[in-house]
Amino acid sequence: MGLLLLVGTIAFLLATLLTPMVRGAARRYGIVDKPDQLRKLQSNAIALGGGLAVLSAFVITCGIALVTAPEAMFYVRNNWQLILAIPFSLIAISLVGFADDTWTIRGRQKLAAQVLIGLFLCFSGLQIHEVTLFSFKVQLGWMAIPVTLIWLAGTSNALNLIDGSDGLCSTIGIIVCAAISAMAFYGGHQAEALMAAALAGALLGFLIFNFPPASIYLGDSGSLLIGLAVGVLSIRASLKGPTTVAMFAPLALLAIPLFDSSMAILRRKLTGRSIYAVDRAHLHHNLLKSGLSTKGLLMVVSLLSGLTALGAFFSVAMNQEGLAIASALIVIGILVASKVFGYVELILLGKRTVNFGRSLLVRRGPKGDNQVHEHSMQLQGSRSWDIIWQTLTEFAEKHGLCKVCLDLNVPWMQEGFHASWYRAKMPDASERWQTKIPIVSSTKVVGRLEIAAPLGGEPAYRLMSLAAEMMESLENHIQRVIDDSSTPVPPASDATDTQIPLSDSSYDLIPAVIRK
Repeated sequence: MGLLLLVGTIAFLLATLLTPMVRGAARRYGIVDKPDQLRKLQSNAIALGGGLAVLSAFVITCGIALVTAPEAMFYVRNNWQLILAIPFSLIAISLVGFADDTWTIRGRQKLAAQVLIGLFLCFSGLQIHEVTLFSFKVQLGWMAIPVTLIWLAGTSNALNLIDGSDGLCSTIGIIVCAAISAMAFYGGHQAEALMAAALAGALLGFLIFNFPPASIYLGDSGSLLIGLAVGVLSIRASLKGPTTVAMFAPLALLAIPLFDSSMAILRRKLTGRSIYAVDRAHLHHNLLKSGLSTKGLLMVVSLLSGLTALGAFFSVAMNQEGLAIASALIVIGILVASKVFGYVELILLGKRTVNFGRSLLVRRGPKGDNQVHEHSMQLQGSRSWDIIWQTLTEFAEKHGLCKVCLDLNVPWMQEGFHASWYRAKMPDASERWQTKIPIVSSTKVVGRLEIAAPLGGEPAYRLMSLAAEMMESLENHIQRVIDDSSTPVPPASDATDTQIPLSDSSYDLIPAVIRK
């Protein structure tokens, strides 16, 4: 244990020396994160590339420790291929992230690089061949490589997605790496324990400059590095045999970032957005919106991460996998039950599931044909978008549409709204037409309107012309709502699910331009 503390201290000192050098170089060459009034809302340009300082401190420290530590030398000699592959892979992923920090590369390009680096690790000996779930062992067989790749890509992107507030990713990385080091040391995996301790120390040294208000960011060069490192090392620290992984421990260790990224993907898929879409509905955004300061956010996340880390460690030390599960469920339960994070996404999933079940029980005949399903959900913020949504549903009723879907996403205001209206008995795809119309405000796309209608109804060109006129009126209204950012607006009513007969009782509410 003393050796782990020494390794961590060396990495800490190196990071405190290297980080100011990287920060100065980043500023000199213009590698900075600039405010854009969309996603990056800080007041000043902040240096990027902090991951290179963390990487350098980590690699130098690991090189010294693995060569000089007697406890690790025997393991290194017998597993030299994997031990060399790990730092090379971390260097590669950090360079990919630095390229994104410097020039900006597409999400699919980063994913392709992650897959290639993951394959390199797999063929170097890092494969999950068998997992234990309580007392059961599951042989993965040919699924070993795909499962390993999914795990590594998942951890890399989870840490990348949660890196949205000063010091957040660094703090989570320190806690997770410290827990991995303790788990690996307890399980006799000395090389992995040393590497995890080195990364924890390097992140702690970097945190001095990344603590709010930050003077340098990790950037993708750092968040992808941490994600891949903890993905690799958590597998190695959880080994119960040469190729058997106690899978609940790594899952618990990364419960918070994995839950955050899972909810982000779920939210975007259920609302029809790209999984790479920008929004401000991550865990840290919601905590800040609840009134916490940036430092208070770090304290809360540290406590929650510490709880899952303790559960993971004791599940390995006591051979009680239930402890890992319990710690993760407690943390997730607290976030969902308090409606701080995950509540909206799970409600949205529940409503979608209920509506799907209803679609299987559609009644035949005229009454069933006239029924519709409708739900609306305030994803973020408190501004009321109900007038816009009511206008759209009235338009759908009047002109015999079979589907209307509205998705609004205004990240710089932390506002999001999603609603859908569709007939319980939808025409087949070959019997309807549909289109998607972007909603624009001040040259920014703030949403999407999707409409569909049966081919036997009003001509498509007429409906599209009316929809275009309606969109002009609605975009003006949306612009007024956005411009009125200084006036507090009461929260919109909670989402509703209804199954009602169609009527034309309130169509007069629609502006005259729409009722042509």
